[in-house]
Amino acid sequence: MSLENNTRFQRQKDFYTETVKVLSGLNIQQLSQAERIAWFKEYEICIVRELCEALDELPWKLHRNNESTIDREKLLEELIDVQKYLWNMMHVFEFTSKEVDSMFDRKSDIVEARWEEFLRGKLISL
Repeated sequence: MSLENNTRFQRQKDFYTETVKVLSGLNIQQLSQAERIAWFKEYEICIVRELCEALDELPWKLHRNNESTIDREKLLEELIDVQKYLWNMMHVFEFTSKEVDSMFDRKSDIVEARWEEFLRGKLISL
């Protein structure tokens, strides 16, 4: 998924910019490094909480009856909350959609190469 020219990424940036302005009285460009770190930590805590809420939507406990139905809409809603906070973390340090896309591609290349290397090792040991 490319974020370049992504209206959702921009929409989240606009929302983040407004929240910072209302809560701190500053434009995001005026935030000091310490303020950026504080916002980043706040969003990281929010992500952890939202991930817990996503997990709560799943029957994940091994010692419980796991036959219950998963509410896909609620699960997706919690995952979108995670995504929104993650994008806010990117906006804290003013990463552009182009930078995010580029790093995503670079990291994907690395991970996929490692996976291929892992598979080659597995095939050899069989």
